[in-house]
Amino acid sequence: MVATDGQKLTLGDTTVTMYLTPGHTYGTISTLIPVKDRGVPHLAAEWGGTAFNWLTNRNAYITPERPDSFWFTTYRTSARRFRDIAEKAGADVIIANHTNFDGSKTKLPAVLARTGNDPNPYVIGKDGVQRYMTVAYQCAMAGLAQSLAKERTPVAQAQQAPQPPQGGGPNVGLIVGLVVGLFVILPIGILVCAGVVGYMRASRAARYSSYSSPYSTYTPPSYTYTTPTSTYGGTTTTTGSSALSEKYPTSNGLIVAHYPADFAAKSLDHATIMLSKNNSDGTDEVVTVAGVENPISNDVNEFSRVLVQQMKKNIEAYGDKWIETSRRRTTCFGSYSGLQIEGTYTASGITKENVKICYFMRPNKGYEMKTIVPAIHESRDLPLLQSMVDATEIK
Repeated sequence: MVATDGQKLTLGDTTVTMYLTPGHTYGTISTLIPVKDRGVPHLAAEWGGTAFNWLTNRNAYITPERPDSFWFTTYRTSARRFRDIAEKAGADVIIANHTNFDGSKTKLPAVLARTGNDPNPYVIGKDGVQRYMTVAYQCAMAGLAQSLAKERTPVAQAQQAPQPPQGGGPNVGLIVGLVVGLFVILPIGILVCAGVVGYMRASRAARYSSYSSPYSTYTPPSYTYTTPTSTYGGTTTTTGSSALSEKYPTSNGLIVAHYPADFAAKSLDHATIMLSKNNSDGTDEVVTVAGVENPISNDVNEFSRVLVQQMKKNIEAYGDKWIETSRRRTTCFGSYSGLQIEGTYTASGITKENVKICYFMRPNKGYEMKTIVPAIHESRDLPLLQSMVDATEIK
């Protein structure tokens, strides 16, 4: 038989419901199964594929049309959808495609040893099922963030690439079968989460670059930004002073960023630095500064178009939507004629983020200066973010 999404299959007196959840493989199926424990009814959610197979079996999964980001996006979409299906159905038992992934190696012996009123270790409750599926979803989100950064950051997209040599073999589309891989072990999922969750929470400590070449003839003065007292919802807060005591260069030598000690710097590529901070309410605020040699176009309109297009693509990969609110000619960075673009998007469907970007050109170089701040904190925090942009050294 060929299973379809939502199809029901009756086996004896039990009817299971199958859902198409591609990700682990392109043909993964997850299932809701009604079960009973000592006559008490429960509902088991069988998550059809746990491991990120494309990380260990790249020849069978990775193609130009289906890079890592495709598989992480597909997996996270399925995990979120099946989590919602399980919640709506009231599933209180979780089982997985391999005994490594649902604790069966310890639960099965515990079931056999049950006596009296001992609980069934497989019955973890509705909240437990939701937590399990949320971990699967969040691990995929973390992997997606890292894969998008590696595949092509926006500024790398805007740098003119050398022409490839002529010739070469054809692109081959590989068909992924429905058979679940038998040789993927649990630590893969753990390593993916541990290795990339730092990118999701961007203000984690980053290793400093060893680049030490001379930089721009423009050297900013020593900055100390003092935040004014502000009031939110009747509560008055004063954020105090933030000295831009830290600095971090791009590896191409075109940018040196300056930022407070409570922010963290991360190189997104050879031309781009991200400065970010996690707020106590779970929101993030970000500054990115970038400079690229030999840009794909010396026209600021075309240069910005490529960058905005890539940014929009990255935002939409998370299921969010970019809305441009203004675009105008302006003076960027004090003295350079450029283009300012402003817009918004909603991060993870919860937090509205306001984005302000200035693009400008110098001979054979293109620059992007961007601030991203939660709308609820804009009046308080945007002046600090702007002072970080203003303090940037450029070559």
